[in-house]
Amino acid sequence: MSLLFKLHKPKPPKPYSDLTPKPRNPDLARYSMGLFHASRKRLVVSWAMVCGVAVVVAGCKRLPMPHRAIVDGGVVVGLR
Repeated sequence: MSLLFKLHKPKPPKPYSDLTPKPRNPDLARYSMGLFHASRKRLVVSWAMVCGVAVVVAGCKRLPMPHRAIVDGGVVVGLR
């Protein structure tokens, strides 16, 4: 039995940071939003969309409870 333990040494567990996925290229997010090698018009449209989504999210976070629940229900129905 001691020979078995000498031949097979268990590896230590990996730390949690090694298990989290990492993006391969940080420019992929810019590319998917249309911000990579874009014309001026495309940049304006893309940044307007990013800012518009941020404003809508910030506005929905500030809604009182019954209205926010209605918005949340609409999101659930839309994602179905």
